[in-house]
Amino acid sequence: MAALHLFWGRTAFVLGIFWGLANIVYSPVAALTSIQGSSWPEVFLTAASGFLALAGSAGAFYRRKPASLALLAGGVVLLIFAFAAQASGRFVAHGPVNLALLFLAGTIPALLGAYGLRAEAKGWPVLTPRS
Repeated sequence: MAALHLFWGRTAFVLGIFWGLANIVYSPVAALTSIQGSSWPEVFLTAASGFLALAGSAGAFYRRKPASLALLAGGVVLLIFAFAAQASGRFVAHGPVNLALLFLAGTIPALLGAYGLRAEAKGWPVLTPRS
């Protein structure tokens, strides 16, 4: 069972690393090439989510609990910013895809953080065995 927990823990945080890299690459591309134009909160939230997911997921391999706390707190803050930007009416996401990506920018890191904290509380094995 420990091998299965180790597999899923590594898989989740590797996907978090890929999510972070994708957002870091997507953010400037969206800002520069979008037909309708991305608002600056969209670009900021996407880039911040990328850096948060990349750093937090990579950090989870070494120190899962602090990295998970950072992912959870950062994801919640990004979600609050996303809701505030949408509620203001001035920085509305253009189209359903951009709207989904805007809210996923905070949801994915928060879910990764919650998963890491749950794994830590359950006593699942560390992702990188220490010698």
